[in-house]
Amino acid sequence: MSWIEKHQEKIKKFLPVVILMVVATIMALTLDMKVLEAFVKTHYLLGIGLSIVLYVVLGATIIPSEPLTVMIVALGGVKAAVFLALFGNTLAAIMEYYIGRNIADAADLDMYQKKMPKWLQKIPMTSPLFLIVGRMLPGYGPKFVSVVCGMYKVPFTLYLWTTMVSTGMGAVLIALGAFGVFKLM
Repeated sequence: MSWIEKHQEKIKKFLPVVILMVVATIMALTLDMKVLEAFVKTHYLLGIGLSIVLYVVLGATIIPSEPLTVMIVALGGVKAAVFLALFGNTLAAIMEYYIGRNIADAADLDMYQKKMPKWLQKIPMTSPLFLIVGRMLPGYGPKFVSVVCGMYKVPFTLYLWTTMVSTGMGAVLIALGAFGVFKLM
């Protein structure tokens, strides 16, 4: 029996995730922000939908969504940016959670847990404190926690409300920070 035949079930679960991440990364890297900005200015309602789609696409990549939030502050104001960032990043987090659910069988869960900061390793994975604080770690914290929560099969309702709390706080901070910078200019 070949390696492929032996691991066929894991490949079936993992391959779509890899393809999604590659396609999303290519889309995100080839996106021209000036074209996007012009589109949103002339097609406001379609721009809202496109912004939400972009948050979800960025959720499948290692590219952060904060620049999109800053652009929305510039085009639509703080309230629009907070709402779109909260909604879009929550949808992205749900997708990341389900990616984690799909790759759980193919991944080494202990390896992922050992990559977390020591103090965070001591908090149970199902603790709201872990779920909120872990998502606030700079860099890949939110994506990492989302995928790991899916892998560990953290109850979805717990995951969802804690995601919305931390995502909402992050959206407010980014939007207000961008607004403050724009006022200074």
